Parts: sequence; structure tokens; C-alpha cells
Amino acid sequence: MEQLLMDFFTLLNLLVTGELAWREQAWLWAMALPLLLWLLKKRGKSKQQQAYADPHLWAWVSADAVSSKHLTAPEFSKKVPLEKGYKGLVLQRLQRTWLGAKGRSKQLLSAVVIGLTSPSKWLTIGWLCLVVALAGPRSMVASGDIQSREGVDILVSMDLSNSMTAEDVYPNRFLFAKSLLESMMTGLEAGDRLALQGFAGHAHMVSPLSYDRSLFKHSLNLLEPNLLPLQGTWLDLAVIEGITHLSQTAGSAKVMVMFTNGAPEFWKPVDVPEAIQNSPFYQARQLSDTGVKIIVVGVGQRSATSLKDSSHKSGKL
Repeated sequence: MEQLLMDFFTLLNLLVTGELAWREQAWLWAMALPLLLWLLKKRGKSKQQQAYADPHLWAWVSADAVSSKHLTAPEFSKKVPLEKGYKGLVLQRLQRTWLGAKGRSKQLLSAVVIGLTSPSKWLTIGWLCLVVALAGPRSMVASGDIQSREGVDILVSMDLSNSMTAEDVYPNRFLFAKSLLESMMTGLEAGDRLALQGFAGHAHMVSPLSYDRSLFKHSLNLLEPNLLPLQGTWLDLAVIEGITHLSQTAGSAKVMVMFTNGAPEFWKPVDVPEAIQNSPFYQARQLSDTGVKIIVVGVGQRSATSLKDSSHKSGKL
């Protein structure tokens, strides 16, 4: 209960100082619904009174209803017998005056009890709490427990070449690398951003730097070996494309993590396109002055292994 009161006063203070923001402010309009229902109920009651009596008699009707509700207790009837009509109403008013403060205190207590036990009151309070929760109040004051470490921008580069289907590690090289990446993600801080790149014979950015972990996981689940039309393992181009993306969008802390089984022995280095060679990012890479830390994670066994190949009669390559 004490914590609830503290939260309430904190919310009230933020509201007064203007440091309160709302996630879905449009929900606050729904707070007017109880008032609208009350007005409709009052209008219906007014029409009912008009059908029951003329307007100049409403005060007498209300007085008679109140008297019959609150002034017919046993102790009242012991004082003066109640009578019907105008004379009875006068006697009831005399009884109410005679009781004085004692009667008024009992009426006040009765009104409080009736108010607390009224279902409509609790429904209104519950509705207002629900609307506030749906609107999503948020404090604009910085939290004191926010970590001071600057977030790291990480670009993950996944090898999508056909050789990643090799099963020398369980269940295969690509899925093994994917499980390593998912384990790495559990140790990241909230301020770290992730980007995803796939590469084979050429590189392709799948998702840009973002704090959205669900977006990254969704993009990762779309990747699979042989997805790109040009096969091979062009590591240099993947590194250059990754450095370019990080240099243009990342902060001061930049890391590129590559999951690959490396290029085969017969792979001949391909000259980088002239347009990329003239880029400042490629020249910075040649001078090792990119500011990007590159981590290469090797996947697979050192010994050679066969690949599945449905086109060959042995079923292997």
C-alpha cells in the first residue's frame, strides 16, 4: 500500500511538472466515457421526473424520498408516529431538526457507506485506471540506473556460400554459426545496435543498424545458404561493404563479426571493382585506419568434408 501511494504521488508530481509523456495519448479521451454515461442517466432521470410530477413539485418529491429513506429508523418512529401526506412530511422534518448533530452525523456516515459500496463508483475508478494504463504514462526524467557505457554498433556478416551446408559440425555449418550468434546476442546491452549482412560471391545488407532485436532475429531467420545468386566466398568485398556501412551510420564503437568457413583453396582472389577501390573506406582499410574492429569466427573442421549434391550420382560433392 505504501509503495502504491509513492507511485501515485510520483505520477502526480510528473504530471504537475510537465515531465510526463504518453505512449498512446488518444486513449485519454476515453476518460470522458463515465461522465457521458452520467449525463445520459441524469437526462433520463429528468424525463422520468417530468412524467411523474410537474417541475414545481420536484422538491417535495425528493424531500419525501429522502425522508422515507433516512428518517424512518426505529428511533424516529419511537419519538413521533409517522403520518402520510403533508402532515407526515412536516413531522419528519421536525424529527430531523430535533435529532440535530446526531442525525446529521448518521446521515453523513450513511452517505459515505453508500458511496463506498456503490458498484458504479468502483466501475468508474477501475475504468479510469484502465484508460491510464492503456495510454502508457512515461517519465521523461532520465533514470539513475542507466549504464554509462556507450553502446556498441555491431555488424554481423553471415557466409551464405554452399560450403556452409557441410555437416562436419552439428547440424551444419550455417546453423551452427547461427546458434553461436544467438548465444552472443544474449550478452549484449540494451544500448548496443545490430546490423546484418549476408555474403557469398557478393555482399548484401539485410538489415541496417537498429536497436530492434526482433527485427534482427526476423532478418536472420530469412537467411540460408545458396540464397544469393552468385556463389563463392568473397571475403574482401564483404569486409569493404561492412566497413562502409559502419563508417556511414555507426558511432565511435564499431565492430564487425564475420561467421565464415573461409574461401576454398582453389579460390582465386578477384580484383575489387574500381568504384570501390576509389572509395575512402577502401583506402582507409588499406591503411588499417577504419576504426572498425573485425572479428572473424571460423566455422567447421580443419579437415576436408563432402557436400550434398543431388545432381551427382553419389549424392555428394
